[in-house]
Amino acid sequence: MVETLHVVSPLATLNRGYSIVTATSGDILRSHTSVTKGDEINAKLADGDCSFQFLWKHVNPDLQ
Repeated sequence: MVETLHVVSPLATLNRGYSIVTATSGDILRSHTSVTKGDEINAKLADGDCSFQFLWKHVNPDLQ
């Protein structure tokens, strides 16, 4: 059971190369509709955090 919990933990997910992207408010960004050009966004990685300025987006027509 402990091993199962570790596999699904947020930290284990980050260690697999994923990140958690948030707005400066701390809200998790789940869609491209949540950001516009010039917004500052943050990414939580396995070994630290990064800040970025949002420049552009490509919308995947297959997912709409």
